Amino acid sequence: MIDLEILRLELNYLKTGVREMIGESEEREIGEAINLLVFCFLNPTNYTSPDISKAIQLIKEHLGVIQEVMGPNEYEIFKSNLITIGSLLKRLKFESSILS
Repeated sequence: MIDLEILRLELNYLKTGVREMIGESEEREIGEAINLLVFCFLNPTNYTSPDISKAIQLIKEHLGVIQEVMGPNEYEIFKSNLITIGSLLKRLKFESSILS
C-alpha cells in the first residue's frame, strides 16, 4: 500500500501550506479535519457523522483564505495537491474493499 505513504506526504504538504500561509493554529485545525475525513472515508460506517460537514466547511474556509493570500499560479499548484489527495483516497478505499 504505497498509496498510504503518498497520501501522508500529500497531506503533510497541504498542512505545511496552511501553516505558512495562514498560521499554526489553522494548521492544527485542518490537520484534525483531514484526519476525521480520512477516517470516515476509509470507514464507511461513519459517513453519517455530523462532524464530516463541519470538517469539509473548515477546509473550504481555510482554502479560501489561502487562495486570497497566494498568487493564482501558486494556488493552481496547491489545488493540484487537493486533486491528488482525492484520487489517493478513492484508490485506498477501493483497495481496502478488495482486502476485506
